[in-house]
Amino acid sequence: MPPGMINAAAAAIRKTGGTLQMDVNFIPIAYPAVLPPADYQKSVNKGIVALQDSIYEYIGRCPAGKIVVMGFSQGAQVVGGALAGSTFAGREPLRAQGRVAASVIYADPTYKDNRQPLDAGSGAFNNLDGTVPGDGSKYNNLNLWFGSRMRSYCEAGDQFCDRGTAANAGQIHNESPQRFERDATAFLTSLV
Repeated sequence: MPPGMINAAAAAIRKTGGTLQMDVNFIPIAYPAVLPPADYQKSVNKGIVALQDSIYEYIGRCPAGKIVVMGFSQGAQVVGGALAGSTFAGREPLRAQGRVAASVIYADPTYKDNRQPLDAGSGAFNNLDGTVPGDGSKYNNLNLWFGSRMRSYCEAGDQFCDRGTAANAGQIHNESPQRFERDATAFLTSLV
């Protein structure tokens, strides 16, 4: 997990009175995470299935626990698909929507612009969508079901969420979690 995400997650954990050693389950999702074009959608689909299964398993073990879900780049695409459902992965929307206290995703390649209150960052509201075709109404569903509890950060010029083509577009993409760390931390800690 990139440093900006780790720091935001740690702040949310500290606010709830937990520590990284106790009272908290930090569950990284194992899936291939391959780069396009080689089996990219299969990788995303496996991540969506693994994340939904992990959330349902956690709810079974900890029925009163709060859930915070975060993802960067392909991981952001996985989080969005797991929460909103994915026709590509053959998964319905998450049935336990009320259990997700907060979610933050960064640099989602399937980013859809002009979705309030979900959109955040300088790439919001510039009429540029991500480089990977979306999965039907995913962003509409995310906005409807999680809008007040979720942020999708996209920086202007990002290679994947904002179709950036400048020489530094990849760097803008890779630095997204650090760039939005302060805002994401404030957002997460306001909800947990």
